[in-house]
Amino acid sequence: MELALDIFATDDFKATTVTDMVGDIDYVPTELEDRGYFITRPVRTETITFIRRDYTLELVPTTERGTPEPLTTRQKRDALQIETPRIALRDRITAREAANLLNPALPYQVRLDNANALVAERQANMVDRIRLTRENHRFGALQGKILDADGVSVVANFFEEFGIVEPAEIALDIANTPDGALRPKLENLIVRPMKSALKGRWNAMTGVHAFVGDAFWADLWKHPEVVNAFRNTPRATELMEARSWTRLEFAGIVFEHWDDGDWTELSIGTDKARFFPVGAYDTLYEFLAPGEDWEEIGAPGRDLYSVVSPDNRINMHEWTDVYVRTYPLYANKAPQSLLKARRGA
Repeated sequence: MELALDIFATDDFKATTVTDMVGDIDYVPTELEDRGYFITRPVRTETITFIRRDYTLELVPTTERGTPEPLTTRQKRDALQIETPRIALRDRITAREAANLLNPALPYQVRLDNANALVAERQANMVDRIRLTRENHRFGALQGKILDADGVSVVANFFEEFGIVEPAEIALDIANTPDGALRPKLENLIVRPMKSALKGRWNAMTGVHAFVGDAFWADLWKHPEVVNAFRNTPRATELMEARSWTRLEFAGIVFEHWDDGDWTELSIGTDKARFFPVGAYDTLYEFLAPGEDWEEIGAPGRDLYSVVSPDNRINMHEWTDVYVRTYPLYANKAPQSLLKARRGA
């Protein structure tokens, strides 16, 4: 006798089919995902190998024609591996929930459409949570340390992994900085140190970006030097109105009043600022590792995987589970360039 949940055991619900379904879910892109800071690289392995290098460049001494050229010295480097994390959720469709929609008395195509709708609904709910989690991982990578959902456990600490001392927090007392002294202060404490830390990664397209909290932003846009810089520009009215969640460029830095969307996981604190490079060479990556199914192992990683797994107990047909998984590692290969600051002395 055919049962309601038997539809999930048909060929129409092979893993590859459902994975394609989850990729078609329409969603509103999250802020950092939409900006494209991270270069996406599908990989075929569960771990990512990084090479630590000394990017210091030296001048080449001149030599007389016909004399031996100086022997080039190899850059010091060594390898380390970081395992890609798994972000996964599971939801359950019970026989009771599906009884009317998947009744064997209905035409097969109707039941298939209803089953697809059920799976898509469960996928959408899980994908929303997974995308928030990935946004949290991106946010962490921009600060050099990715924390797990509990806000304590560490997924990846790139300072420790690369043997780099995390730069100390900088005191930027903007409110008490004299007019005319703010620009050189920001250049000397933020822009030049970041450029120096990036070495060969800094290029003509590289810029300095900052996410700042409410109080830090208020000090910034009210400072006379900033006010004067924008006084005769089209943005003068906007700046004077102090509109929330906006940005301004000053002293070679793009300051953004950061909107955490009321998610504490994405908050930086009202008195804080986080500085990071944008457009630097070989810096920010999104590595996508393959899934766990036999057909997925060793293949290039995909953005999302989904599987439908019917109740496999003997003579039991009570539920069907829907899985959504992803295996991304958001990596920052130059954590030494990341700077943080606080308002006040």
